Amino acid sequence: MSGTLSTWLKMARVALFDRFDAEFYGHFHRDLRGVTNRMSLLRHYAEHGAAEGRVINLKQAQLNASKKFPPLPGDFDLSNYMNLNKDLRGFLIFDWEYLLHYVEFGRGEGRIYKIPEPVSIPAGAPRATIYALRNDGVGTRLLTILHAKILAQELGCEFKVMWPALDSQFYDNKQLLDPNLVGEIFADSHIFDLPPGERGDIVSCELPSGLRVLRLLDEKEGVARWDRNKLCAVAQQYDALIWELPKPVTNFMRFEMDIKSLARKYWALIRWNERIREFSRKFYADLGRRAYFAVHIRRGDILRMLVEGDVQMLKDEGMVMIFQRFVSMKEIIASIGRLRRDEPIIVCSDVTGMDDSLISAFGRENLHSSREIFAGTENQQAIVDIMLLSNSSYLFAPPMSFFSICAETVGVCRRFPLGADLAATVDELVAIAGSIKGERRLEVIALIRETAERHAASFVGFQGAG
Repeated sequence: MSGTLSTWLKMARVALFDRFDAEFYGHFHRDLRGVTNRMSLLRHYAEHGAAEGRVINLKQAQLNASKKFPPLPGDFDLSNYMNLNKDLRGFLIFDWEYLLHYVEFGRGEGRIYKIPEPVSIPAGAPRATIYALRNDGVGTRLLTILHAKILAQELGCEFKVMWPALDSQFYDNKQLLDPNLVGEIFADSHIFDLPPGERGDIVSCELPSGLRVLRLLDEKEGVARWDRNKLCAVAQQYDALIWELPKPVTNFMRFEMDIKSLARKYWALIRWNERIREFSRKFYADLGRRAYFAVHIRRGDILRMLVEGDVQMLKDEGMVMIFQRFVSMKEIIASIGRLRRDEPIIVCSDVTGMDDSLISAFGRENLHSSREIFAGTENQQAIVDIMLLSNSSYLFAPPMSFFSICAETVGVCRRFPLGADLAATVDELVAIAGSIKGERRLEVIALIRETAERHAASFVGFQGAG
């Protein structure tokens, strides 16, 4: 029997007896989503799909799922699941996709399909104070504060901020984020322009002794799966809940709340130092509606870690951190060049001066360093950089940068995480490592190449997730 005749007989049999659903088949199998013709999909199944064990209708898909996963809960509400998990709307279309998603993924992720009945808490019942605590960079610290504030407001808890010194040996400026200089950033001893108890008073870096304290770390004690009621109940059992992460932890924050809008709301209520506020007013008044590109270039502490860091520390985690936070000038220039027409470019960097390769590529008249635009302390410069990044049209940033993620969260920019040109990154890091004295130079160069080879897939995969 000829191949063509055999194919047509298989197609006829599947169409008549196996209830082939072309719309389902073409959408369920993602590699076929560009194929819309029913006969083409039927032919694909006859020639390839059957041998590959592909399912051809919803009934088969549900049967397969029932063999691997528990069934849907009896009280599962599809419309609620769709409304409460709005992040799925970008890639799920059909009702059956949401059903299968919950069975295969949603249950394991702790997603909810109905709003729990609110717990009854007596009026005046004591509740914990939520403290925001983070001891690293500016963007991470501000995101932690914003997320802690959102949770405190949701639970009706008082809110305070702990502001420890920056915990890094590789920053040249030891005054950056110094607790004694917090007034360079905020206008008063509190962060938000809100009533007492809600405004985020800045307190000592140490909690008073004798308090019942719970640290809301990711996954610890199953916090990620706690719903609103569970957290309300916990807030009555402790005096202090410590929030330390620059992202939503609990599922109800991730899936039920519009975190980005709430973060922007509280960002607008921050009481910045008058010098920062005055710069913001004047800059955007002068700028008008003109669009601009922004690029975040991180060099100072990252390169110091490369040149001065202990080799064992670099082997353990330091070199991976460097790759996640360093982007080659070659890739920065190429990425901007692909999108730019004639927009000015604002460069936000932790080093002074403009890179010669940037000047050669775009012309000095088109480049503006944030350090030329604003003259303030290093603490104030960091805040101004986030403001400038947040209001750009396009933000080009390292693959893992909470500084840039903060700008994207509170602003209107479109962030482009870079880091795909691994070869260029390796070349530039090796060139920088060439300045290291002694045998350590060869060790570090070898470690650069080894790290790039060992983590190549994860670096490229990460940069696409931002």
